Amino acid sequence: MLNAKGCEVTGLGFSIDKPVQGQDLPENVEVFRTAIRDYEGLCMILAETRPGHTDHLAAIAHVVSSFKDPRLTYNVNVGGTLNLFEAVQEPELRPRIVHVSTVHVYRSSQTETGLDESAPVRLLTLDATSKFMCEALATQYAKGFGLDICGYLGRD
Repeated sequence: MLNAKGCEVTGLGFSIDKPVQGQDLPENVEVFRTAIRDYEGLCMILAETRPGHTDHLAAIAHVVSSFKDPRLTYNVNVGGTLNLFEAVQEPELRPRIVHVSTVHVYRSSQTETGLDESAPVRLLTLDATSKFMCEALATQYAKGFGLDICGYLGRD
């Protein structure tokens, strides 16, 4: 969709040790082979591509996977978000960041509907807790460092 509008699109591969996935991507989409946990690699990619807009989707968002490896969940979700926010603080970068969270931060079941900004926080899973921590980081980096961050609650 972005390519059709004339935008240059780049992305990160899921892992340093696994092949980049996404064979169905258009030819002109460049995918860099690094992980959100690799701060130096992320900085190099951002310096090279100089994005004006970043959609931050990197996360372990599967409930079962988050319980199987809590350390990895927090390293990817919280550490990766921190890496991105730190890496874009260079004055020449400062892209708009769309930070994607999860409705599981606020919803305890798939049947709950009607969420809005007044919904109570319900941290019942490790992925929800880590994404809530990322929301807090987004708020702090937007207010404290002036980053242009907006949020979106992804659906599972």
